[in-house]
Amino acid sequence: MSQILKETRLMFNWNMRMTLRNPVWPIFGLIQPILYLLLFAPLLDNLGNGIPKGEGLNVFTPGLLVMMGMFNAAFAGIYILESLQNGVLERMRVTPISRTALLLGLLLRDVLVFLFECAILIAGALLLGLDPDPFGLVLLFAMLALINLTIGTLSYGLALAVRNQDAFFQTIQFFVVPLQLLSGILLPMSLAPRILRNISEANPFTHAVEAGRYMVAGNSGDSEVFLAFGLFIVLTLLAFNWVRGSLHKAAA
Repeated sequence: MSQILKETRLMFNWNMRMTLRNPVWPIFGLIQPILYLLLFAPLLDNLGNGIPKGEGLNVFTPGLLVMMGMFNAAFAGIYILESLQNGVLERMRVTPISRTALLLGLLLRDVLVFLFECAILIAGALLLGLDPDPFGLVLLFAMLALINLTIGTLSYGLALAVRNQDAFFQTIQFFVVPLQLLSGILLPMSLAPRILRNISEANPFTHAVEAGRYMVAGNSGDSEVFLAFGLFIVLTLLAFNWVRGSLHKAAA
């Protein structure tokens, strides 16, 4: 175990150095959420339909953060595709480093960068009038980390499975866009027809968005919060187990 932790730290430090040398992508990842925050969130204050007057930011910001977690992590697999093309994974084959540490080093880098982006977005939302419960905000960050871990891990696994950029991008769009639209990220699903509300109940991101809104509102003990954490803990473990095996085969 100590050896895996040492190797994970080594891979994390190496990946962070690569990110800091070219911080353009994390910066670009904030542009769209900030535009949503500035140009879309104010519209919710006059929408009604279950959104109290002046509470638009408290309703919208948790969903926006979940959307960031989905989209930022969904394209993490590009790194694996580049590593396959450049022969990096092939060179890893001759090293004794654990495949678990290799994957953990990538994921921890992704989560840290993502949470830093979330902190910037939250700071902007606070300036605009967001009024979150402090404890709920801490829990929200923990849930966002789980979401990022889940999607990032699946993205790496998909990249190892398809090994083609066109197929990778098309598959990501095919799954992520419907999941986003059916999760109530932009607008509460209470506004949707009954058939869409029923379908959205099977979407784990619906529960994540609802849980985020409960946490921001100070209702962190709601059953929806426990359900969201439970779902994403299980999904993260399943995804990690799958991708670790795929990575071991790819580097063998």
